[in-house]
Amino acid sequence: MNAGLLTLDIANRIQLGLLIFHLENGDDDRSLKLIYANKAAENHADISADQVVGKTIDQIFPSLRDRGIPQRYADIIRNQKETEVEELQYDDGHGKPVWFSIKAFPLSDQYVGMSFKNITERKLAEKKLEASNERYRNLYENTPIMLHSINSRGRIVAVSNYWLNSMGYQRDEVIGRPLTGFLTDESKLFAKIIAFPYFLEHGYVQDIQYQVIKKNGGLMDVNLSAIAEKDEESNFLRSLAVMIDVTAQKKAEAAQDKLIHELQKALDEITSLRGILPICSFCKRVRDDKGYWEQVDIYITKHSPAEISHSVCPECVKKHYPNLARKDPGNHNKPGNLP
Repeated sequence: MNAGLLTLDIANRIQLGLLIFHLENGDDDRSLKLIYANKAAENHADISADQVVGKTIDQIFPSLRDRGIPQRYADIIRNQKETEVEELQYDDGHGKPVWFSIKAFPLSDQYVGMSFKNITERKLAEKKLEASNERYRNLYENTPIMLHSINSRGRIVAVSNYWLNSMGYQRDEVIGRPLTGFLTDESKLFAKIIAFPYFLEHGYVQDIQYQVIKKNGGLMDVNLSAIAEKDEESNFLRSLAVMIDVTAQKKAEAAQDKLIHELQKALDEITSLRGILPICSFCKRVRDDKGYWEQVDIYITKHSPAEISHSVCPECVKKHYPNLARKDPGNHNKPGNLP
């Protein structure tokens, strides 16, 4: 097999489409004429070599002139400089638009080669993915929940509009900042030492209690739950986290705890004297619940918040301190205390 036939055989076996044009008139880019198309070119461009070989580029692909392609290919021949790989959408108006990945390169004797591949399926898949991502982004940003996502360094890469409205920030004030930058010192320490390492290891956290700082300096109590998004090799990509504002709930719980504490304190301080007290008719001692007899003052002290102050009434002064009573006979009917 001679070199020419070998080259032709190779050209027909490669998977890339190959078109070769000749510039018939060096000064006229409209004279670019197709002189060769391999089998892959027929498949990728949906053409028949028998029908297009010998025709000009404008006759085969008329809409390319508006894109400046014939002019550029003529310059490639003149300047002997190849192009970078580029993606081109072609629409002749008779069918669905198609996408090609193209590279043009100069050949000797006024020839230019063009290798290409039909990438329409890939571009359609990318378009669908882009539309899906856009729907996801809209859903993420407009969901009436405080959503945010962080990367492996703990920096925020996405937030919902509800998050921004609740915290009082603009998006450009948040993206790229560490999440811990919005936490109080106590919550920040807990996040760094416990919550974030646990999240990276296990891929989730649930009902983590944080206190976040709003732009106006106000504090918000939140419960945070998050899951990790990972790649095929289980490398962490980003989180999807939900924060629920529980500030009002926390305040209500604190008020309730305070009320319960105050009521309990009052109950602890008050022990009621109720029912019938068994008092001895002679010594006036009181019998307690265990059957022991105690003096009245001791019993009252144990069973009520009252404090006992001891004194001596006038009658007892006369009875027990007659000498003192005779010195001051005018005070025996007056109320008072004997120290």
